[in-house]
Amino acid sequence: GIGTNNPTEPLSIHASDPKIKLQDTDGTLQVGTIFQAGSILGIQSRNNTSHGQIKFQGYNGTTGLEFARFNASGNFGIGTTSPGGGKLVVHTVSGEYGLRLQDSSTHYFRVAHGGNTEIAGDLTLSAGALTVAGNATFNGSLEINHNPLILDTNPGATYGVSEALRIDDSAGTTDRALQI
Repeated sequence: GIGTNNPTEPLSIHASDPKIKLQDTDGTLQVGTIFQAGSILGIQSRNNTSHGQIKFQGYNGTTGLEFARFNASGNFGIGTTSPGGGKLVVHTVSGEYGLRLQDSSTHYFRVAHGGNTEIAGDLTLSAGALTVAGNATFNGSLEINHNPLILDTNPGATYGVSEALRIDDSAGTTDRALQI
């Protein structure tokens, strides 16, 4: 126990601003700190006079495997050691979903490697436009409030077909007519 005569854990630190400091002694002021300030647990990393990086990694007894990292700019990367280009960067390989947001039921939104996007549930656009460059699958309804739906396609050049819009009943019978 540090600051206590009655430790409740193998290492208990009791203070008004408790901290654990890890410092590289090579003279470059590379410092890592774990601290408790009020109701906030913080992890800090310093690289001399710059912000440091925070890495999350596993270890199997032989080698380390990086899972995720905050870089010095505050970008968070999963599957990459250099999360540039956005606050959240997820790198995947073929066959993996890079992002999946799911509620407590079966509704979800996910983005796959290669840019395919799938929504299981309803999609509602209240402002702005919907642009699909690639494949998008909606397993629910599409509702667009107060905006036009614009289909700008060039199916002949992209897919080698002459039609731009089809409503398919997926029952193996003839396609249904477009009703407006």
